[in-house]
Amino acid sequence: MKFLGDGERAYSDLEVLHRNLELMNILQTVYVKFLTEESYDYIIIDNPSGISPESEIDKQEVNIYYTLFPDSLNLRVYVSTHPRNVLESTIRYMNTLENNFYVRGYPIAFVINMIPPVDEEMERARERLNMLLDKSSVVTGVLIPIHPDLIGYEGGITEMPRLEEMKELVEVIVQGKTRDKRVIELNPMDRVVKLVKERRSLLIVGSPSSGKVELVGSILRNMTIDGKIKVALALTNERILERIKEHEKLDLLIISILPRYVEDRFSAKNIGDVLKMAKRLSTDIISRIGDSRIFVLYRTNDVSPSSPCCDLQSQRSEYWNTMIKTLRYKSEMSQILVCDEISNQCDDIIPFVDYVVRTFEGGGFKIQETL
Repeated sequence: MKFLGDGERAYSDLEVLHRNLELMNILQTVYVKFLTEESYDYIIIDNPSGISPESEIDKQEVNIYYTLFPDSLNLRVYVSTHPRNVLESTIRYMNTLENNFYVRGYPIAFVINMIPPVDEEMERARERLNMLLDKSSVVTGVLIPIHPDLIGYEGGITEMPRLEEMKELVEVIVQGKTRDKRVIELNPMDRVVKLVKERRSLLIVGSPSSGKVELVGSILRNMTIDGKIKVALALTNERILERIKEHEKLDLLIISILPRYVEDRFSAKNIGDVLKMAKRLSTDIISRIGDSRIFVLYRTNDVSPSSPCCDLQSQRSEYWNTMIKTLRYKSEMSQILVCDEISNQCDDIIPFVDYVVRTFEGGGFKIQETL
């Protein structure tokens, strides 16, 4: 329910109400009717930014609300973006409010929103949130990275993309686990799966025995939670198939890269030949993928140009720039490229993908956005 107008209009609306007792009575009647016509388990009140319990805007609503529901538990959620000055300002605001609240309840959550999806930024936000939970009565912390599909969103609230982090917060409240302090955030696998769903390009990098193939398999199996998916897997060696356990909802299209592509990468006479190789392979792949949603290439090392004709870095940069752009612009697939970290062979691919996922011995991995 829109209680008062937005921005400055809210204050002029209040002035009109104060001058007209009949309008004030109408407002109270409508508000009471709205809240009591149906039975609600939870009522969410979205307060204007910077409001305080002493604000006239807040007083009008709170007084009527608690006349109707005197025993209602007030669970407060504070939201801030991640820059330090904004975060500290929001914490000061929260502390001021919490010292002046006169209704039954407590701060259920502090949300840090729109965090750049970079490991260093996420870790910094996580440290600040854990410190806040230790030193305050806030029960739950929520970390939300930037969601590109929400930037500039203009649709209705019911069509809005549902964030897993907020879904978990709702479950915490509904299940009554409101006194167990915790931080809610997407785990690394959820983050990678989300990036693939957003059709981002990923380069999975690591030593030959660091679990890159197993990570690809886990990503694909997690993707099938939302239904069957078709994946185009381009490879030079079919032994990889023994290590990717196909899920019943995973429809793998195998594209075997012919030996001539592997051989030609040693015989380029100039950069022009390198560009032709990239276009030829990417065009052949596109002609085969059909309606696949995800493209996986294993391994980039087997097709990267390595000719003595010219500078290796220039060859590989031109090759992967052409290859990745062609696949991106001529198809709607997300791309997962797998590279063994040997002699810096992966470094020349990094500038042309959206994210790098580095794998480590023991099954761990780290996600980093490329700049």
